[in-house]
Amino acid sequence: MLAASAGAQRRDSLRAMSKVIPLRYGTAFKKAFGDAEVFSRFASDVLGVPIHIEAVHQEYSYEGPVGRVKVAYDLFGEDVEHRIVVELQHIREQDFFARFLHYHVVSIAEQARTHEDYRSERTVYTVVVLTTAPRARDLRFSVAVSEMDPVSEQGQRLGVYRHRLVFLNPKVINDQTPPAARRWMELIADSLDGEVEDARYPDPMMKRVLGAIRDEVLSPEELRPHQGRGRLGEHQARRRPRRGRRARAPHARDARAGDGPPPRRGRARPHRRVRRRSDARALDPARADREVRGGGLRGVSRG
Repeated sequence: MLAASAGAQRRDSLRAMSKVIPLRYGTAFKKAFGDAEVFSRFASDVLGVPIHIEAVHQEYSYEGPVGRVKVAYDLFGEDVEHRIVVELQHIREQDFFARFLHYHVVSIAEQARTHEDYRSERTVYTVVVLTTAPRARDLRFSVAVSEMDPVSEQGQRLGVYRHRLVFLNPKVINDQTPPAARRWMELIADSLDGEVEDARYPDPMMKRVLGAIRDEVLSPEELRPHQGRGRLGEHQARRRPRRGRRARAPHARDARAGDGPPPRRGRARPHRRVRRRSDARALDPARADREVRGGGLRGVSRG
């Protein structure tokens, strides 16, 4: 009996669940993966390339203008040979793929210094992490990779471009998901309900991620963005209305925000009738003159 109870206690301790902030929230994600060692290990496992980043920047933007749109990266790090960008995306918008292609190309084009030398000193890797499953069946992937290297008519890569754009969707993990990336994707997916079983992630780097997103270790300022209608990330400000529901009118949203009462709907109310004829005369001198000549105003003799 004692041995059985001891075994049950051990099993319960192994299944202990921890309360965490889901990694779909930008605050938690940036804090966990903003750790340089975690960032480097995550990028190495996903890309299959040794990455050693000493500093990770949040909401990073280039100093000079690159194109006509200013870009701010969720997480950015680089070493002598590599430039790594990691983006978190919770809601897939209509311009999703075009936007992240632009982000990726900007990090390549920014390296050109003169019109005489367009070479990139660093290989650019952009990793986009999704936290919702796409509705379209043809987009239900766990890992998708876009490589820029040209392919000859013989089917051989030329090896001139090493840049890669990688999309991860932890909500669609399957048997063909690469094992090294799968461990991180399982951790992200497991956190989305706010509870994680610690025993499933013995890896020291993953334990460091869990330690960074526990409820009790985040400050009130860090918790505030994910509470209520807080912002989930840089690319989550615009929400599309759910199917079957009408989009909320802008003035209704402004009214709830305390910007004053909403305007009346329907046709505009007609102007109030001018009852005093003296007012009518003041407002419309031509009309008053006609009424004077025709005797329309009392108390005014015709000339």
